[in-house]
Amino acid sequence: MNVHSMHYEDSGTAHTEHDVRASCDAFAAGSLVLLKGDIGYGLLGHSERAIRKMYDAKGRVHTNPCIVIGNLDILREVALVPNDVIGDWIAATAAETTLAVVLPVNPHSKLLGKLSPWVYGQTVTNGTIAVFLNVGPFLEDVIARLRTAGLLVVGSSANPSSQGNIYQFEDIPATLREAADFAIDHGRSKYANPERNATTIVNFTNWSLKRRGVNWEAIEPGFLALQAQS
Repeated sequence: MNVHSMHYEDSGTAHTEHDVRASCDAFAAGSLVLLKGDIGYGLLGHSERAIRKMYDAKGRVHTNPCIVIGNLDILREVALVPNDVIGDWIAATAAETTLAVVLPVNPHSKLLGKLSPWVYGQTVTNGTIAVFLNVGPFLEDVIARLRTAGLLVVGSSANPSSQGNIYQFEDIPATLREAADFAIDHGRSKYANPERNATTIVNFTNWSLKRRGVNWEAIEPGFLALQAQS
């Protein structure tokens, strides 16, 4: 898969160890946290208070679920990957581009089990779960540390619902910035694009592209080839 021709560049501000620790402390305190990923800024948390604030601030309907901010280790813990071929494709694709995948939920996940019943219900839909991969170096550091503490990060993009991703902190509506208990301005996101496209979502429970987002033209052929093998 060739995604390098897209010429996305990370022009964001480098994060520090202090940023990572402060963000982890905010999550641990149950805060609603506003942070930058490669695909845009997100309103994130794990506590019921934080996720209810996110829904209210965005005007997001509760039938629209949260996404897990993950990595491959988190994916394997919260979801059931059908076989090694699919797992290898996910790993190879996520190594090259941001990607979200929908898979059957792991009913025995300890990370998911630590969510409140309400947050669990907003994250798991009809026995499936969506996990966001290759989220950017800063969030990768944060979620890896939180995983060791037994905390799972879920949430949504920091924009009014259905209005496209926002890539710079100053462009986020004031109501969303003010809803966050903790925020860091890390500059412009790597995958900023005029169409305000978000992450491409591939759904392995029904073999569909749930959303054609960033780099979908490069992702779809491999996904369809994988389906033909399965």
